[in-house]
Amino acid sequence: MFNTLKKAEQLAVTTTDYRLLDRIYSAMSVASGSARQLNVAVQYAHKELYYSKKLNDNYCLAYSFLNLATMYSLSGKSDSAHYYILQSLSFIDSVEDETKSGFYTYIGEAFAENNMPAAEKYFLDALKFEKHSNAYFNLSKLYYTQNQSDKAEKYCDSALLRAWPELKANIFSYIAERSYESKNYEKYKAATDSIIKTQKEISDMREKNKILELQRKYDYEKQKSAYDKKNLILCLIISILVAIYGFVFLLHKQHVHKIREKELEMENRNNQMYSEITAMALSVEMYKAQIAELQAEKNRLANQQNNGNQTIADNDSKIVELQEKMDLLDKQKFEYLETGKQIFQKIVENQTITMADDKWANCVYFFVMQNGEDVFGGYNRLTINDKIFIIVDDFLKKTDDEIAEIFAISSVTVRTRRSKIKKKKIV
Repeated sequence: MFNTLKKAEQLAVTTTDYRLLDRIYSAMSVASGSARQLNVAVQYAHKELYYSKKLNDNYCLAYSFLNLATMYSLSGKSDSAHYYILQSLSFIDSVEDETKSGFYTYIGEAFAENNMPAAEKYFLDALKFEKHSNAYFNLSKLYYTQNQSDKAEKYCDSALLRAWPELKANIFSYIAERSYESKNYEKYKAATDSIIKTQKEISDMREKNKILELQRKYDYEKQKSAYDKKNLILCLIISILVAIYGFVFLLHKQHVHKIREKELEMENRNNQMYSEITAMALSVEMYKAQIAELQAEKNRLANQQNNGNQTIADNDSKIVELQEKMDLLDKQKFEYLETGKQIFQKIVENQTITMADDKWANCVYFFVMQNGEDVFGGYNRLTINDKIFIIVDDFLKKTDDEIAEIFAISSVTVRTRRSKIKKKKIV
């Protein structure tokens, strides 16, 4: 096995696959540790940690730190082992629950020789996430050491219920050893009988696997022979399929191009509409300011002696004209807001809205009026399409399936759009 791993390491020199390198050096470290080549094991464990950091994967980092802790523990360097265990714990909290049990069991084993209370804590933590056979077995050994026989037997039975054959053999060996030490020869005999039975199961399983491997090899050779005979026909079929695929691909590309052009046209139309709406709102505010100025001028003239009646009349005329323009724009603004409110209500109710049928700019304007101008302040260069997606995704907290239904797109497209919008966030 070690020679095979050395070959893998030699081949790994030519690869840039960090995950593959991480696994190779992990296996090399464990193999060296099993062979009691502890200095070599530590070196490989540090290489494993190096590539785990390159991957920036919490699971790999947690495992790498634990592997280093184990190798240092086996080398008798308890301080270094404790340091790397603490490093590992900071990453274990971030991994998925189903993997935490194995990590906590691993930590418990690292503490088992020098710190039994800590080992017990981590074995019990492991069982909170999964009924792990190794955790049960290690707890049993701890309690045997502490002369808590009832607890030890209870956890030993739990370990046997879930253990695979090789672990069962180890458990029965441990029971036999303890029984012999305590001169419980009846239990010792039962344990040794179970060891023999388990070893036979393991042997039978290995023989069965050998037979299955031979059968698979025979089936493979048989299929390979059949494939060789059909190779020429397959090549011909593949050539025809490639030609068909090329033709279909070109048609599809043209179709996608037309759809994209239409989408861009609709997107530009929505962006233009939003610009018109905001410009209209600015015009309303400008007219209000002008009316206020004219009204103030009128009042000032009215309070002066010998004021010019013609000037006041001109002001009245301008005020009426501006008021009419403002009333018209206010009416349009109300209509825009009503349309936007209707589209927003559709979104809330998970109804489908499409670029062709709905005025998304109105919906965005309605949302901005309700939530303030800086509602999209955390982004750069957002289109109307981006803003409506952010409303649905970030503010209304719709699920991917709901978003897909609202925009009549696939879940894959939902994730793609979210990724593109995230890149526009202001860091």
